[in-house]
Amino acid sequence: MTPTVRSCVISVTCAIVVSVVTPALAAAKPVLVLRPFKGSVALKPGAELDVFGELQLLEGGKELYPGMLCQIVTKGTLTRNQASKDKASLVSGEVGCPPETLELLGFPWTFEMTTKGVGELIGHRKLGIVLPGPCVYEARTIAGDFELEAFSEIDAGAVLGRNAHRSLATCASSLEMSIAFWPFNNSEGLVDAELRG
Repeated sequence: MTPTVRSCVISVTCAIVVSVVTPALAAAKPVLVLRPFKGSVALKPGAELDVFGELQLLEGGKELYPGMLCQIVTKGTLTRNQASKDKASLVSGEVGCPPETLELLGFPWTFEMTTKGVGELIGHRKLGIVLPGPCVYEARTIAGDFELEAFSEIDAGAVLGRNAHRSLATCASSLEMSIAFWPFNNSEGLVDAELRG
Protein backbone atom coordinates (compact mmCIF):
# COMPACT_ATOMS: atom_id res chain seq x y z
CA MET A 1 0.00 0.00 0.00
CA THR A 2 1.45 3.36 -1.01
CA PRO A 3 1.83 6.18 1.56
CA THR A 4 -0.88 8.14 -0.22
CA VAL A 5 -3.38 5.28 -0.04
CA ARG A 6 -2.41 4.51 3.60
CA SER A 7 -2.95 8.17 4.55
CA CYS A 8 -6.33 8.10 2.84
CA VAL A 9 -7.41 4.96 4.72
CA ILE A 10 -6.30 6.43 8.07
CA SER A 11 -8.11 9.69 7.35
CA VAL A 12 -11.34 7.88 6.46
CA THR A 13 -11.07 5.68 9.58
CA CYS A 14 -10.50 8.71 11.81
CA ALA A 15 -13.42 10.50 10.24
CA ILE A 16 -15.68 7.52 10.95
CA VAL A 17 -14.50 7.30 14.58
CA VAL A 18 -15.00 11.03 15.10
CA SER A 19 -18.46 10.91 13.51
CA VAL A 20 -19.46 8.06 15.85
CA VAL A 21 -17.92 9.40 19.06
CA THR A 22 -18.93 13.04 18.71
CA PRO A 23 -22.73 12.43 18.69
CA ALA A 24 -22.31 10.09 21.67
CA LEU A 25 -20.54 12.81 23.62
CA ALA A 26 -23.09 15.40 22.55
CA ALA A 27 -25.90 13.11 23.67
CA ALA A 28 -24.48 12.70 27.19
CA LYS A 29 -26.97 14.08 29.68
CA PRO A 30 -26.36 15.37 33.20
CA VAL A 31 -27.17 13.05 36.07
CA LEU A 32 -28.22 13.65 39.65
CA VAL A 33 -25.90 12.17 42.26
CA LEU A 34 -27.26 11.50 45.74
CA ARG A 35 -24.39 11.62 48.21
CA PRO A 36 -23.77 12.43 51.88
CA PHE A 37 -24.04 16.18 52.50
CA LYS A 38 -20.40 16.32 53.63
CA GLY A 39 -19.06 13.76 51.16
CA SER A 40 -18.41 13.28 47.46
CA VAL A 41 -18.97 9.53 46.98
CA ALA A 42 -22.36 8.57 45.59
CA LEU A 43 -24.61 6.34 47.68
CA LYS A 44 -25.01 2.89 46.17
CA PRO A 45 -28.39 1.35 45.32
CA GLY A 46 -29.45 -0.73 48.29
CA ALA A 47 -28.27 1.88 50.78
CA GLU A 48 -30.72 3.06 53.41
CA LEU A 49 -32.51 6.20 52.29
CA ASP A 50 -35.17 7.70 54.53
CA VAL A 51 -37.23 10.83 53.98
CA PHE A 52 -37.68 13.25 56.85
CA GLY A 53 -39.76 16.40 56.84
CA GLU A 54 -41.84 19.02 58.59
CA LEU A 55 -45.40 19.81 57.65
CA GLN A 56 -48.47 21.84 58.45
CA LEU A 57 -51.99 20.45 58.11
CA LEU A 58 -54.89 22.78 57.37
CA GLU A 59 -58.64 22.37 57.01
CA GLY A 60 -60.46 25.30 55.45
CA GLY A 61 -57.30 27.39 55.78
CA LYS A 62 -57.07 26.79 59.55
CA GLU A 63 -54.15 24.96 61.11
CA LEU A 64 -55.13 21.68 62.77
CA TYR A 65 -52.15 21.91 65.09
CA PRO A 66 -51.64 25.66 65.63
CA GLY A 67 -48.11 26.84 66.23
CA MET A 68 -46.67 23.38 65.62
CA LEU A 69 -44.76 21.77 62.79
CA CYS A 70 -45.56 18.08 62.61
CA GLN A 71 -42.74 15.73 61.65
CA ILE A 72 -42.94 13.07 58.97
CA VAL A 73 -40.46 10.18 58.99
CA THR A 74 -40.41 7.43 56.38
CA LYS A 75 -38.00 4.49 56.04
CA GLY A 76 -36.71 3.15 52.75
CA THR A 77 -33.97 2.01 50.40
CA LEU A 78 -32.23 3.72 47.49
CA THR A 79 -33.09 1.91 44.25
CA ARG A 80 -31.50 4.18 41.61
CA ASN A 81 -28.73 6.77 41.73
CA GLN A 82 -26.66 8.78 39.25
CA ALA A 83 -29.52 9.03 36.76
CA SER A 84 -31.77 11.77 35.41
CA LYS A 85 -34.33 10.54 37.94
CA ASP A 86 -33.03 9.00 41.18
CA LYS A 87 -35.39 6.84 43.19
CA ALA A 88 -35.95 5.23 46.58
CA SER A 89 -38.61 2.81 47.76
CA LEU A 90 -40.21 3.86 51.07
CA VAL A 91 -41.85 1.04 53.00
CA SER A 92 -43.17 2.62 56.21
CA GLY A 93 -43.64 5.90 58.00
CA GLU A 94 -45.66 8.07 60.35
CA VAL A 95 -46.39 11.68 61.22
CA GLY A 96 -45.83 12.98 64.73
CA CYS A 97 -48.03 15.85 65.88
CA PRO A 98 -47.60 15.64 69.68
CA PRO A 99 -49.34 14.21 71.51
CA GLU A 100 -50.73 12.36 68.48
CA THR A 101 -49.08 10.01 65.99
CA LEU A 102 -50.83 9.93 62.63
CA GLU A 103 -50.84 6.84 60.42
CA LEU A 104 -49.65 7.04 56.81
CA LEU A 105 -51.19 4.84 54.10
CA GLY A 106 -50.42 3.54 50.63
CA PHE A 107 -46.97 2.02 51.08
CA PRO A 108 -44.70 1.32 49.39
CA TRP A 109 -44.18 4.91 48.31
CA THR A 110 -41.68 5.98 45.67
CA PHE A 111 -39.42 8.95 46.38
CA GLU A 112 -37.97 10.66 43.30
CA MET A 113 -35.55 13.51 42.65
CA THR A 114 -34.78 14.68 39.11
CA THR A 115 -32.17 16.72 37.26
CA LYS A 116 -34.88 19.36 36.73
CA GLY A 117 -35.02 20.09 40.46
CA VAL A 118 -38.29 18.27 41.13
CA GLY A 119 -38.82 16.05 44.18
CA GLU A 120 -41.85 13.83 44.57
CA LEU A 121 -43.52 11.33 46.88
CA ILE A 122 -45.72 8.86 45.01
CA GLY A 123 -48.11 6.35 46.59
CA HIS A 124 -48.41 2.73 45.49
CA ARG A 125 -51.91 3.63 44.37
CA LYS A 126 -52.51 6.67 46.54
CA LEU A 127 -50.64 7.95 49.55
CA GLY A 128 -52.73 8.88 52.55
CA ILE A 129 -52.86 10.16 56.09
CA VAL A 130 -55.33 9.26 58.85
CA LEU A 131 -56.55 11.96 61.23
CA PRO A 132 -58.58 11.30 64.38
CA GLY A 133 -62.20 10.53 63.56
CA PRO A 134 -61.17 8.66 61.54
CA CYS A 135 -60.71 11.04 58.63
CA VAL A 136 -58.70 9.56 55.76
CA TYR A 137 -57.22 11.89 53.15
CA GLU A 138 -55.43 10.77 49.98
CA ALA A 139 -53.54 12.00 46.93
CA ARG A 140 -51.64 10.32 44.13
CA THR A 141 -48.50 12.39 44.66
CA ILE A 142 -46.93 15.19 46.67
CA ALA A 143 -44.49 17.10 44.47
CA GLY A 144 -42.28 20.13 44.99
CA ASP A 145 -39.08 21.86 43.91
CA PHE A 146 -35.54 21.97 45.22
CA GLU A 147 -32.50 24.05 44.26
CA LEU A 148 -29.77 22.22 42.39
CA GLU A 149 -26.27 22.74 43.82
CA ALA A 150 -27.78 23.71 47.17
CA PHE A 151 -29.02 21.87 50.26
CA SER A 152 -31.67 19.52 48.90
CA GLU A 153 -34.76 20.66 50.78
CA ILE A 154 -37.88 19.97 48.77
CA ASP A 155 -40.69 22.46 49.35
CA ALA A 156 -44.14 21.20 48.39
CA GLY A 157 -47.82 21.71 48.89
CA ALA A 158 -50.73 19.40 48.20
CA VAL A 159 -54.47 19.10 48.63
CA LEU A 160 -55.58 15.63 49.72
CA GLY A 161 -59.14 14.54 49.11
CA ARG A 162 -61.30 12.74 51.68
CA ASN A 163 -61.83 9.02 51.21
CA ALA A 164 -65.58 8.93 51.81
CA HIS A 165 -65.69 5.16 52.34
CA ARG A 166 -63.12 5.24 55.14
CA SER A 167 -64.01 8.55 56.81
CA LEU A 168 -66.79 9.90 58.96
CA ALA A 169 -69.31 12.07 57.15
CA THR A 170 -68.37 14.95 59.46
CA CYS A 171 -64.77 15.03 58.14
CA ALA A 172 -63.82 17.96 55.93
CA SER A 173 -63.86 17.27 52.19
CA SER A 174 -60.16 17.98 51.79
CA LEU A 175 -56.93 18.51 53.70
CA GLU A 176 -54.25 21.02 52.76
CA MET A 177 -50.64 20.06 53.38
CA SER A 178 -47.59 22.31 53.34
CA ILE A 179 -44.41 20.28 53.63
CA ALA A 180 -40.63 20.57 53.45
CA PHE A 181 -38.80 17.25 53.17
CA TRP A 182 -35.33 15.93 52.41
CA PRO A 183 -33.47 12.60 52.06
CA PHE A 184 -31.55 11.22 55.02
CA ASN A 185 -29.26 8.30 55.81
CA ASN A 186 -28.84 7.23 59.45
CA SER A 187 -25.12 6.52 59.17
CA GLU A 188 -24.19 9.38 56.81
CA GLY A 189 -26.67 12.05 57.89
CA LEU A 190 -28.30 14.44 55.43
CA VAL A 191 -28.16 13.43 51.77
CA ASP A 192 -27.49 16.04 49.10
CA ALA A 193 -28.22 16.00 45.37
CA GLU A 194 -25.42 17.11 43.06
CA LEU A 195 -25.82 17.68 39.33
CA ARG A 196 -22.94 16.15 37.34
CA GLY A 197 -22.13 15.83 33.66
